[in-house]
Amino acid sequence: MKIMIGATALFLCCPAVPAADATDVAEGRYLFRIYCTACHGGAAGGDGPAAAELKSSPTDLTLLSRNNDGEFPREQVARTIAGLARSPGHEASEMPLWGLSLIETGSDTDQRAVVDDKIRRLVRYLESIQNLK
Repeated sequence: MKIMIGATALFLCCPAVPAADATDVAEGRYLFRIYCTACHGGAAGGDGPAAAELKSSPTDLTLLSRNNDGEFPREQVARTIAGLARSPGHEASEMPLWGLSLIETGSDTDQRAVVDDKIRRLVRYLESIQNLK
């Protein structure tokens, strides 16, 4: 029951995501490989092995800053990963709600801080791979 309370709390708020540091970027890259490459591809270009099976093409995650007037949309990305906001192409819920998926099963503790930290690291990694050209 406590897991569900933590998951519910996650959907009520999403922490601010400050700029990246090397450790967070490395850990975010690791999380990305586990959770995101099937659809978004190893280089985050939207060309993962499962992409062809989806109704709409996965977003090229290296262009988020370019498509946002040169500014990386940290909060929007964090909210999309958490399942708090839908981005174009995810209205039909093809993208998993990672906020719930990042919870460790078998634990009866409030995992909001752990999940928020994983999302923060994913966001920091994505920010580090932006192609502004």
